[in-house]
Amino acid sequence: MTKNNNKIASLEFARVLSKLAIIIIHAKLFMEYPLINEQPLLGNVANQISRFAVPFSLIVSGFLIYPKLINAPLTTAKTSVCHY
Repeated sequence: MTKNNNKIASLEFARVLSKLAIIIIHAKLFMEYPLINEQPLLGNVANQISRFAVPFSLIVSGFLIYPKLINAPLTTAKTSVCHY
């Protein structure tokens, strides 16, 4: 079985950005410091800007796995879902 490593650089970069944004959401970055008027304004802005990450990540993953599912659905399901 040959492995196809054709990757779209812009999609890979966007996936990295979305993963960083997911980390920002879960780590609650800037929520405790710095505070502006006792409010985590910078944390709220970072949280709201990062909200694109989860839907974008799911859409890109579906876009990338779709051709594999069309060509070999059972093989793709076995390798993507069951990693053993």
